[in-house]
Amino acid sequence: MKIIDWFWKVLTLIIIGLLMLNPEFIVMSAFIDAVGLEMFSLLIEVQIISVVGFYFHNWIKPVLMPFYNYFKKIDPYFFIPTRPVINEFPLILCHIIPGFIVLAVGESLISTEIDLV
Repeated sequence: MKIIDWFWKVLTLIIIGLLMLNPEFIVMSAFIDAVGLEMFSLLIEVQIISVVGFYFHNWIKPVLMPFYNYFKKIDPYFFIPTRPVINEFPLILCHIIPGFIVLAVGESLISTEIDLV
């Protein structure tokens, strides 16, 4: 743990030194020095996650929703499980692939009949 603390202190010092070379970033370097580099990177990460979440829910999800409804009509075993279910049963991810369960069961029936002959 001492190496990680040392690493962040040195990295903060280097970044603040580089930012202070440019007069436009002096205020930002003072802010980073006040809150710390870890907190500053966490703030940037939260902003990125919120922007990506906004675009996902408003642009990507409406485009993919008709495909999801179409696959639900065609394949009775198709569904998208939640994260806790995936953590408990990782093999349930095969239900995300449309038609996979039907093909897997059909293939197993065909292979057993071929083996019997």
